Amino acid sequence: MEQISLTSAEYATRRQYVLVRMSISTNMFQFPVNDPNSPVLKRELDRGFRVRLAPQGLTGVAYLEADYLDPERVPPLEIDWKPAYPYIPSTRSRITQLSEAVERILQNIGDINISRLSEGIERSLNAMTKVADSANLEKIAIRPTRFWWSCARPTGT
Repeated sequence: MEQISLTSAEYATRRQYVLVRMSISTNMFQFPVNDPNSPVLKRELDRGFRVRLAPQGLTGVAYLEADYLDPERVPPLEIDWKPAYPYIPSTRSRITQLSEAVERILQNIGDINISRLSEGIERSLNAMTKVADSANLEKIAIRPTRFWWSCARPTGT
């Protein structure tokens, strides 16, 4: 890691992105990462080559991980400046994705109106009880048996 700053401190832009400048061994990848004008690098970026923060165990130590992601789901950030160095787009870390998903779940749980839900269930149960009470189920249960008995008996006896 060579530098962490804001893009507005380095370039004439209003975008408040975090700029991470790092050195990469040029022989780590099978394409050039040190030439910002390389058509091969552009092709790999278009295929979804991204960098993200990844945890190393539970100690809080993290490293930068390079991976290919769906470029439709993880498009590069829009930039309105010409980077001085090759630009490799980043994406949210898996920890951030997990944290946001948990937040959404908790928000959805918080949005549930429990008293309204329980009132609705109670009204439904009361309505079903009234229908069952007025249906005279004992007589209904006997009729099919008598009907079956009359159908099963041979005629003429």
